[in-house]
Amino acid sequence: MTDGVKNMHVLFDLWSVQPISTRLLQGTPSKFNGGAEYAKVVFSKLLELRKEEKISGFYNPEKEMPSDIKKLIKEKGIELFPVKTKSELQSLIKNGNFDKFYSALPYNYYDIDFRNVEVIFTIHGLRPLEMPRDKYELKYNKSLTNILKYTFKTVFKKKYLNMRKKQFFDLINVEAKKKTIVVPTYHTKYSLINYFPNLDISQVKVLYSPQKVSMFYHQENEENLLKKIGVKSKEYFLIISGDRWIKNSYRAIKALDEIFSAFNLKDKKALILGMKNENIFRKYVHDKEKFVFWPYVNEEQLEILYKNAFLFIYPTLNEGFGYPPLESMKYGTPVICSAVSATTEVCRDAVIYFNPFSIDEMKNRILFAMFERDVYEKYSALGKKRYEIVSEKQQEMLNQLCKSILISHVVRED
Repeated sequence: MTDGVKNMHVLFDLWSVQPISTRLLQGTPSKFNGGAEYAKVVFSKLLELRKEEKISGFYNPEKEMPSDIKKLIKEKGIELFPVKTKSELQSLIKNGNFDKFYSALPYNYYDIDFRNVEVIFTIHGLRPLEMPRDKYELKYNKSLTNILKYTFKTVFKKKYLNMRKKQFFDLINVEAKKKTIVVPTYHTKYSLINYFPNLDISQVKVLYSPQKVSMFYHQENEENLLKKIGVKSKEYFLIISGDRWIKNSYRAIKALDEIFSAFNLKDKKALILGMKNENIFRKYVHDKEKFVFWPYVNEEQLEILYKNAFLFIYPTLNEGFGYPPLESMKYGTPVICSAVSATTEVCRDAVIYFNPFSIDEMKNRILFAMFERDVYEKYSALGKKRYEIVSEKQQEMLNQLCKSILISHVVRED
């Protein structure tokens, strides 16, 4: 026997970069999501760092592959395996000559047998356990499906939580030759340990979520975009993901509406992004001219809107990491943010915090940032510094993650 470094053959989960209708454990319907962006960054970095190691991927041939990933696969000559079902994936893992398996969205793999491979997967958070429901949830979507789901979560709360907990339990206890669970924050690590006290703590590794791959080409004219939307630079409060109840935009909209009613803010508006249907919340506001409800925008447009916002308001009810505050900080846009889950760990003292369940406290913090000029400038400067610190750690930790995927110190027979 020798104890040495072995060149890996890694099987990479490319299902995670393809469109999905729902995440089993996270329960978030979306075409693309933060987990997919995370997977794209890790995949790109792995291909950049690999030497003799072989990287293969599996994908669903019936679903779209992002063009940037498709291009990368072609350039690097990556072997792909078409896989439509979990049973096909199980056969691939059992019969393929793979040393490692990596997934950035592993939530469906709780019943896969990984005994012949080392497994590394990322759990981004425990949102279904930490924040399963909110009393305003149905204001965002009153479809029959959502009403039934909300009713079940409310009436059968214990049963729902036990079901979700079992899914996570089965995932973290999958059988594998060796297992590493990557989490983006200490909050998520100790949330796992809180819910699952028998979990081997040595299996859990904290590595910040990496920076997104930038597609910001400066092709969009900033002035034209702001004019099209109907806002002016540094004269609007920005809220994103407006149609997702977990992001808590309803309470923030109510807070802003009350501020607009009480104070003469002639030039200020509220821009709410991510509204497929602008009428969802318009009926709840008094000064309708002060609110711009806008659909989801592309990455370049979002960067422009972060940069030109007067304040970025992030009233989230739960985060495993939380990219948006950092994305605003890099432009010196002051951030006021929920003091929940991972946000305080990531943002530290660089944002103004509030209780996301208190509309009055949100109003208090917005007014504080708005009327105290020295406070506004202080958090603009603190935000930029915090972004630089986190950015450096993100790069360092991305390298750590990729190296742990590519290299393994294993005991093997010659």
